[in-house]
Amino acid sequence: MTKFFSSLRVRLVLFVILAALPALALTIYSGNEQRQRAEASVQTDVLRLSQLATINLETFIENTRIFLLSLSHNPAVSSPDVSECRQLLSHLVSEHYAQFTSFYVADLNFNVICSAPKSHVTENLAECEHYAEMVATEDYVVSPYHLCKATGEAIMAIGYPVNDADGNFSRVINISIDLSWLHEIAQKANLPPGFTLSVFDQEGNYLTHFPDPEKWTGKVLTEESPLYPLYSQGEGTLVAAGPDGIQRVYAITPMESSRGSVKVILGVPTAVAYAEANRTTARNLILLGGATLLSALAAAILAELLIMRRTRLLLQTTQQLASGDLSARTSIPHDQGELGQLASSFDQMADSLEQRAQERDQALQSMREYAAELERSNRELQDFANVASHDMQEPLRKILTFSELLQTRYAPDLDERGQDYLQRMDKAATRLHNLINDLLAYSRITTRAQPFVQVNLNDVVRRVIGDLDLQIEETHAQVELAPLPTLEADPTQMYQLLQNLVSNALKYHLPDQPPHIRIAAPPAAAGEENGMRQFQVSDRGVGFDEKYLDRIFQPFQRLHRSTEFEGTGMGLAICRKIVERHGGTITAHSTPGQGATFTICLPARQNSGGTPP
Repeated sequence: MTKFFSSLRVRLVLFVILAALPALALTIYSGNEQRQRAEASVQTDVLRLSQLATINLETFIENTRIFLLSLSHNPAVSSPDVSECRQLLSHLVSEHYAQFTSFYVADLNFNVICSAPKSHVTENLAECEHYAEMVATEDYVVSPYHLCKATGEAIMAIGYPVNDADGNFSRVINISIDLSWLHEIAQKANLPPGFTLSVFDQEGNYLTHFPDPEKWTGKVLTEESPLYPLYSQGEGTLVAAGPDGIQRVYAITPMESSRGSVKVILGVPTAVAYAEANRTTARNLILLGGATLLSALAAAILAELLIMRRTRLLLQTTQQLASGDLSARTSIPHDQGELGQLASSFDQMADSLEQRAQERDQALQSMREYAAELERSNRELQDFANVASHDMQEPLRKILTFSELLQTRYAPDLDERGQDYLQRMDKAATRLHNLINDLLAYSRITTRAQPFVQVNLNDVVRRVIGDLDLQIEETHAQVELAPLPTLEADPTQMYQLLQNLVSNALKYHLPDQPPHIRIAAPPAAAGEENGMRQFQVSDRGVGFDEKYLDRIFQPFQRLHRSTEFEGTGMGLAICRKIVERHGGTITAHSTPGQGATFTICLPARQNSGGTPP
């Protein structure tokens, strides 16, 4: 056995096989990492789906409220002639609102007066909690998604009170929708093929399941189900065989809205989720195996044929290494005198160089994969911005336009309540319009970024003050300016940053005092550490409790009601994202009633060489 392993050919073959083991381990490790990224991608998909669904649900609820408000004033709804009411509801469903699963008008004694054809109406309205709530509160009511006792379907019920000709509360009008729209959202979200989508209420009941919703709706998720651990945990991912026997990667997220919360579980077949990882791993293993076999064969041939030409081969090997051929070896036994020791040193040196070259190639491959993933993420963000700017803005512009026409042409014909409803509708649509614009601005911080150039912040702040001149004049604000630094930045985003901070200072001022704003940079010694530049925006406004410091920089987070101060809660979130894109930090110090100071620290020079990240 010792003689067998002393053979140069055997030793070289074993050496090649051992040298391939780290590459084999690295290939397997890389495959596992790709699988983990695939699971994270499923989690991202379900979160994106939940966010889109929540936005669509809230928009639908608000639009339905406005629709019911208008419908409650239609004489046919409150008319004693039931045929007029039935004809109206039938026309609306057949021509405009086929998605309603129920659409009916009922009196206050739990009796259905009229309903649309094929409308699902429970036989005992007294069991409907949302109906009883409407009768009790005489107000607009929206139920959470629940299982209808009459049909067994998962529905959301939306109702509105109806007054008779004398203005007395006499009837209610009700609309119900199921969860079929969620499947349409999922289809538009370009989810992977073969996905499943399950929605559960807080008791673990299936509200719907795609595909085959009729098979699953109303069933209870039991502890024996493979999805039960994921449902109980409420977050994360799980790889398990589904009820149909197909193994999937499952991810869960809550779908939050103003009407409660449901849990959404997205499942993607592992054959789809891991397809790229499996292909890459298989390809790398095949290439590694082939390279290993070829290297072992070459080592055996060299050991057999070239042992008598050690000196010439040593010179030849040296020349091959110098020309960049790192696979070359001396093929000289390492246990025969000084020449063998020299050959051993050469072989070790060649191995080290080859390993470094492999590591370099692997690092370059990892960088290319990261760049591709980043590009895909940016495309998804841009797609969202396109959807928001077109699909959401277009109907909203129509609402605002018709609202303006109603106020211009028909406001005198409405009573005080009607005018109030019209104003509230206009305000709600305007708030949604502002929210969409702020979301677009937030998403475009990276998707429509400009190259970094030298920016004089003094010029930027003067332009901001000039653009806010009317607001400053109306509030009698005092703005104190001090010299600001010059740094490498995106000029448009620096304008956004300062404009948001100054606008906040103008808006959140004390009711009995005009705003006082100071924009300045600290002394050079304090503001220029480690190549960073610092400046501050201070005010003497309402301030805030510093325990909410982390919250104020989160999207949609507000410390005040909209009736006190208008806004969407996106201004400071946009500021933080701009600062982080520039490699800086933003923080604030404040005391309630004594104002706030926002401190921004940005690099004087960007490491990216003028290219936005």
